[in-house]
This record gives sequence, C-alpha cells and structure tokens, in this order.
Amino acid sequence: NPEATPWLEALAGVDYANFVVVLDMGWDRDLLSLAQWASSWIGNIVQINNAVRIVVTGSSFPEAFDEYGTLGEESFQERPVFLQLRQQHNAANIIYGDWASVRPPRNEPGGPGIPRIDLATTNRWIFVRGENRNTSYEAIATRATNNPNWQDDMSVWGLYNIRNTSIGEGYVINSPQQATAARVNIHLHSQIANSFPAGEGVDEDFVDII
Repeated sequence: NPEATPWLEALAGVDYANFVVVLDMGWDRDLLSLAQWASSWIGNIVQINNAVRIVVTGSSFPEAFDEYGTLGEESFQERPVFLQLRQQHNAANIIYGDWASVRPPRNEPGGPGIPRIDLATTNRWIFVRGENRNTSYEAIATRATNNPNWQDDMSVWGLYNIRNTSIGEGYVINSPQQATAARVNIHLHSQIANSFPAGEGVDEDFVDII
C-alpha cells in the first residue's frame, strides 16, 4: 500500500526534486497487469512533489522459446506500459526504463537449450532458433541476416557481431551468453534511439574523460 510507506512520508519533507525514484515492476510475462500498481505509486508521489523524476522499469522477456519454433516474435510490453502511465499521469515527470531485454536467471535442467539469436526492433523481439541443439550459430546468424527485419547497421556492435557470425569472420557468437550480449546491445540501441529521436540533439558534445 503506497499510502502507508514511510519513505513517502519522508519524501514529503524534501523541498527539492534533485533525485530519482525508480518504480521497478520486476519481471512478469504480463507486465501490463502491473500498470495499476505503478500508477498507484505515481499518483501518491505526484501529490507530494510533481517535479520528482520517476523511472518506470520492468521486463516481459520470455523464459521459454519452444512455442516460437524456429522463427517467432514477441511484442514488448515495457513501452506500452510506460505510454499508458504517462497518459494517465500527464503532470508526472515519468522516464522510460527497462531491463535491457533480460530476465532473472533460472535453472535449466537437461543441459543447454536450442541455440538462438535474437533481433530487437523498437517494439518487439524476433527469435531465430536452430532446428535442434546441434544447429550452428553461423547457420542461425545467416538466417537472422536474411530476415526482413534485419537492420544492416554495422555501427551497432550486436548487429556487427551477428553479421560476423554469419560469414565466420572476426569475433563471432558461439555461446548463449554471447548471443544474449548481442541482443542486449541491439535492444538498448533501439530503445535509446526510440527515446531520443535523431535531430533532438543535446546541449553539449559528450566527452569521455576516462
């Protein structure tokens, strides 16, 4: 119950908004069902201080893939939840966040599953899977690069990695962990581009001082 939470009472005593509140809905295959939970928190926070930045985050990434066969897709729920909450609370300073297309780890008995390479677009994941556990990542990557949704943008490391795998050159994918790293990179690039469309720009050029 958000109304009975002590830190909300403490928030009422803060006379500035130079901080961020993160509302993490966690991982759920029906993330949209948790929108009301997040909405209750946002409503109470806005009543106290409507200038506070509120990051809404969560993950709906699948945990099993047999139902998708050798090629399937799943729509994001993270972005629709965010848009719904922003429409409901237009006075709130809500910021989009997600789990970068990951979910909590789980034990998978019986050894590794069927190899898979995922593509991420602005609104869905596309799963390209092998026929069996012996399918090579090179064969799967070739199918991924021939998919109509393939984005041939070699400035994105994940896409570059998949392209390399398809032609067997350079750094290639040969494990589920490497395939996950490629998907996460593509997903983050896609969602950042969706949040900050080309042409918006920033006040100053970024300089890496490390």
